Amino acid sequence: MSEAAFLGAICANPCSNAKFCYVVAWEYAGEGKTPVRNEEPLTFETVKLVERSYK
Repeated sequence: MSEAAFLGAICANPCSNAKFCYVVAWEYAGEGKTPVRNEEPLTFETVKLVERSYK
């Protein structure tokens, strides 16, 4: 893993919004060490999070 932190947002599955709506960033911990996983919940202040149906 490089020294740059990897950032990912998980919120793609509409049936799992409450369970998987968070941001994860992997922090470089040094050569040969396990990266640190930092997780924060996503909060929606302006736009309401809604589930969509594509049927």
